[in-house]
Amino acid sequence: MNSLELSHDLRQHQLQNLADDLKKVDSHHHLVEAYVQDTGFLYSHVIKRELTMPAAIIELAGRPNEFVKKLGLDINYLNRQALGKVAILLPKNSLGLTMSKAIGASYLMGNQTVVKLSTSLTKTRPLYKELLANHFDNVEVASADKTAKQFLVESITDPSIKAIVIYGDDHWIHEYWQLAKQHQKLLLFEGPGNDPLIVMESADVELAVNAAIRSGLNNGGQSCSASERFFVHCNLINEFTRLLIEKLDALKYGSPEDLETEVGPIFSSKVIDRLVSQINEAQQQGAKVLKGGHLIKNVYKKHPILIPTVLINCQPSMSIVKDENFGPVFPIVEFEDVDKLIPMVDSSSYGLNASVFGDCPPPLAAYLESSHRNTYYNSTAIDFENIPSRVLDGGCKRSGFAWRQTINGYVEHTGYRYLPQELSWA
Repeated sequence: MNSLELSHDLRQHQLQNLADDLKKVDSHHHLVEAYVQDTGFLYSHVIKRELTMPAAIIELAGRPNEFVKKLGLDINYLNRQALGKVAILLPKNSLGLTMSKAIGASYLMGNQTVVKLSTSLTKTRPLYKELLANHFDNVEVASADKTAKQFLVESITDPSIKAIVIYGDDHWIHEYWQLAKQHQKLLLFEGPGNDPLIVMESADVELAVNAAIRSGLNNGGQSCSASERFFVHCNLINEFTRLLIEKLDALKYGSPEDLETEVGPIFSSKVIDRLVSQINEAQQQGAKVLKGGHLIKNVYKKHPILIPTVLINCQPSMSIVKDENFGPVFPIVEFEDVDKLIPMVDSSSYGLNASVFGDCPPPLAAYLESSHRNTYYNSTAIDFENIPSRVLDGGCKRSGFAWRQTINGYVEHTGYRYLPQELSWA
């Protein structure tokens, strides 16, 4: 029987089979190795981000979830119908996590799905295509010869495609606005994070530092859910900085294929150039580099490592704070009280995730929860305890938005979304 004709329960069962398969880490070592070689991401991080965390998210698909219920998103799946066909543009840096949300949701709701993988994933692509084919008979992988732009234009103009899910960069997505408006296409976008990590005066400093390193170096910092800017109370700034540098000094640099490596190379010259520029610019504007700020060249396949970089005396207006940096940098902004902290955090154009360590005053909590998709207390987005929250898509400000036709015309609105709901109708 074609999977489009399967009941909701049987589709859910198929997703569980995929989750069970992903948990068999040893059986996917070729996929992990290929992805490491294509991207330079650490072997240990690839296992977590491409196998174990996606498996945990997929297991939540269509099942009772207290987090989803709390947000009023616990839909009656049996009363909803598929849209028809859905196009999904997956990012190079997070196949598994976005697959578990987008492809999983599209399949669960009974849609046909066409997926575009990054053309640079030359070793990963055939293995990932095989993985999808082993579990779905209604998921098509677009040709490797087709560029992302060609894929998007064709998807927008194809009347059989009812919705498009995109994970990408907010700097180029708006060039498709007029075309999407012309075709009244439902377009769901998730982009950069620039996530803040806030350390209140009452925080356990070691807990906060460990989280800062764990989250700040998530995928080498090349993740939308990595912590990218660090707001530390003035009474803790010295202790936080000292402990942060001490722990960063103990990390091992090297090949991403070495399981003991904790800091690996950055393959993208564009990311390297941006990071070096942001660090230099911040210093010119008064920031001080206490650690790092320079490259170790030709570490792996001639790609460099950026030494994890700690900067103090940073200001919210600096590019390294307010813009996505996408690397192993720790720009620290000092604050004294919540009234001054909130506008500092709000200086960014993004609102994906936020983390607070220590007691969070109600005004700060209210601000963060209204301006970010997820807010975590004494933990971060990448911690396994927060897996239920990762079923959400989208974000606030430029981190995520939807374009859709409404009674008021074709509009853009931001905020979190639940893809099983978006990719179906009642």
